[in-house]
Amino acid sequence: MNDDTNAGITELELDIAETRQALDRKLDEIGRRLQPSEMKSELKEAVKERLDPQPYLGYIAGSLVALGTLMAVNGFRRRRQTGFPSDKNLEYPDDRAVHLELDCC
Repeated sequence: MNDDTNAGITELELDIAETRQALDRKLDEIGRRLQPSEMKSELKEAVKERLDPQPYLGYIAGSLVALGTLMAVNGFRRRRQTGFPSDKNLEYPDDRAVHLELDCC
């Protein structure tokens, strides 16, 4: 019975030593993560990921193409509706009236 008790105690001591080592590793990791320099670098990475424009470039490019297309279509419609002036509709200023306006001042 004495050998069983010694074996049980030795096994418990080993188990306690392993638990202490695991806790020491965990505490060291927590201490490392809570250092200001580590927290600062993690915060920088988080902000960089949030503000990364890469996922939005496709949306921006597509929107610009759609806007350019819309502007071109509207320009063509206006040109087609107003048409170009013909010689019949053009009014030329009277040269005498222009000359009188310039002389009076």
